[in-house]
Amino acid sequence: MPVKRLSFFLLLTFSSLLLFSCAKPEVRLSYVEPPREYRGSIRKIAVFPFESQSLNGRLFSAEVSAELLKVKVKGKPYFKLVSRAEIDRVLSELRFSSSGLTEESARLGRLLNAEGILTGVVEVSKSVTPYREKRFRCVKTEGSGLIKKCVKSVDYYVNCRRYELELLVVPKLIDVERGEIVYSRKILKRVSDDHCEDRGYTGSSPSWMLERATASAIKELIEDIAPHRVNVIAEFIDDDEGIGNRGLFDKAIDLAKEGKVSEACGIFDSMRERTYALLYNRGLCEELKGDLEKASELYREAFSLKRDERIEEALRRIGVRRSKI
Repeated sequence: MPVKRLSFFLLLTFSSLLLFSCAKPEVRLSYVEPPREYRGSIRKIAVFPFESQSLNGRLFSAEVSAELLKVKVKGKPYFKLVSRAEIDRVLSELRFSSSGLTEESARLGRLLNAEGILTGVVEVSKSVTPYREKRFRCVKTEGSGLIKKCVKSVDYYVNCRRYELELLVVPKLIDVERGEIVYSRKILKRVSDDHCEDRGYTGSSPSWMLERATASAIKELIEDIAPHRVNVIAEFIDDDEGIGNRGLFDKAIDLAKEGKVSEACGIFDSMRERTYALLYNRGLCEELKGDLEKASELYREAFSLKRDERIEEALRRIGVRRSKI
């Protein structure tokens, strides 16, 4: 084999081994978590315009409504929303303001046949801060052709601007029957973007900053009051201390690194040692199968042997997954 071809082959083999050695024995988990803040029974909601001095509150409430309608549990819509036209009709006829919704919520609820009213306040603030960044320019090189070396450079500065946007949302969910606010908190989102004159900065804050902040705030609001899908990465524990057949354990870890999780779990399940790592790994396998009860037992036993943060996170996750939605 020619020297160049052999060198390339060895380099490719070394790179493959390096990538494999850096891989982690991890798996992806996807499951539905219950609402973070409000877990009551309100399902039929009237979304009223959000008050705002700096944004279109009606447009914001429309975006909230659109996301609420997307929430589904077991293939069925989680919420039922009162139509925008019906809300506008009632508001125009009775001349309600958002500030008086709590006191008049029972009356409004009867008129709209709603269980809850979702409204709030949304405001945005923007700022632009000028600053300068250092650059380097090569003024003298050595060498020729494609291979040149800079031997002398000079510093210079360019004008830049930092655009910052802050979006504050204070949602309020009112139980119309009780006339009480059952959910409300501050949701604050900050987005920034830097532009320099040598990279073509614009004269105003990009609209995508507001879009990103709005989408993130609404997502957080929805997850506060509705079940939501969560995607996490869980890692098998690579610690063969106390394992009789360490070669078999290491083989399972290598299979997990290759993405052959089913084969890895088959090996873990065949091993009977009661080490924290093996108990945790078997628990993770049971969680992947959907047996949350057995996974919880194995995680708890593993945690009794060692207070590892990965086991602690698994116990928290299992607790959330086992709660009723």
